Amino acid sequence: MQSLRRFGVLCTVASLLVCVGANGAKAETLLEAEGTLTTGDAVLDDGSLYDQHIFSGSSGQQITVSLESQDFDPYLILLDPEGNRISENDDISRSNRNSQLRIILPTTGEYVVVANSYEAGKNGQYKIKIDIDNYQSSTAQAVAAAIPESTPLCNNAISSALSELSG
Repeated sequence: MQSLRRFGVLCTVASLLVCVGANGAKAETLLEAEGTLTTGDAVLDDGSLYDQHIFSGSSGQQITVSLESQDFDPYLILLDPEGNRISENDDISRSNRNSQLRIILPTTGEYVVVANSYEAGKNGQYKIKIDIDNYQSSTAQAVAAAIPESTPLCNNAISSALSELSG
């Protein structure tokens, strides 16, 4: 019975999102930078170069991290305030080699985004951007409040599903 109640809450939230739409969504940019992976940068175990970008995030915020490059195949890694890898992405799609993460931050603190090349030794210029989707964040917080036992992984799955519906 509780599963049905949860499903009902999700359907209601999804319906509201579809009806209202994301047109009123306001994105706030946390970070926007250009950088260059070059010889002498830090190197991961696989031999790939990387730069780190630090930003402050709050529990429940939905962020979108984008990494673009014409010079190398971008790869993103997101570390939580404890230094644990919580998300990563290689390609946005089969036809778009740039990287993008959409995630609900599980805790408040200083996060690290690793701007990386998928291939060892590749270098070049890149652009990185981190946005907060305020509308999606408030929707995700409402869902988390409606389902108190939900985990950050569950909240991210719900957020992704809602994004697809609005999309």
